[in-house]
Amino acid sequence: MNRENYHQHCMTLVKAEDYDRYLLSLFMPEEKQAGIWAIFAFNIEIAKTREQVSDPMLAEIRLQWWQNALNKLADDKTEDHPICQALAGAKKQGTVSFNLCTDMIKARQNDLSVATCSSLEQLINYTSATAGALHEFALRYLVSEPSIDTLKATRQSGTAWGLIGIVRAIGFQAQLNQNDLPSELLAEMDIDDSTVFKGEMLPALWDVVDKMLDAAEGLINDSRVQRKSVDKNAIPLLAINRLSEAYIKQLRNRALNPYQQLATHGAGPKAMFNLLLANIFGKF
Repeated sequence: MNRENYHQHCMTLVKAEDYDRYLLSLFMPEEKQAGIWAIFAFNIEIAKTREQVSDPMLAEIRLQWWQNALNKLADDKTEDHPICQALAGAKKQGTVSFNLCTDMIKARQNDLSVATCSSLEQLINYTSATAGALHEFALRYLVSEPSIDTLKATRQSGTAWGLIGIVRAIGFQAQLNQNDLPSELLAEMDIDDSTVFKGEMLPALWDVVDKMLDAAEGLINDSRVQRKSVDKNAIPLLAINRLSEAYIKQLRNRALNPYQQLATHGAGPKAMFNLLLANIFGKF
């Protein structure tokens, strides 16, 4: 497999399994797109460990393999894996943040535990360490020396996206007998795992979702506080806020039911238009 095939592999994977982020990449500089696809593809590989490997020990081995592969890559040695090869190519075009990769792998080890986050605050910290870290990883690749304001806004917008992703995946996770919703919030609404696994969006469960959406909206608003001072090259990534708001609107209006439209459901027909406006006017 040559370099172009490595890039094609990553692009195809991201387009199929993380379509909204794929749309983001289309507004990024052409010379950076292949690297961004490699970064997003790496995230897909570690994020789906719990779904694909039921044995916790084997899942740990899988995550450790990725950690070892990244350690080799940091030393300019590359495993014969298309994503590793693509990340090696990305190193020539921008910064590949190996420390962030390690942080993301450590956070994904939480996925191997049956226990969920007890509080909404813990869940926000988890999504910051996964989706938020991924967006910072992508930012540092796009922008060589991002400002503090840009780093903060990127982490916040990525974390908001992660929270919305957990809401969208309620139905998908329920099919696997998994529940990532904060246990304290569920207890407040007198909801247990069996209720979540039934596959019905009861009013009390919608109340839990609304609280999570409130938190996501707060993060989006915080990311916009220093809008005028963020690095312009980060706008294609920060534009994720526009897609987040599209999902929030659908969920608030109950037009998007997480049990009926699973996590692959797109942000709607206006997604590209919203991203285009965000990139033209810089209003993420």
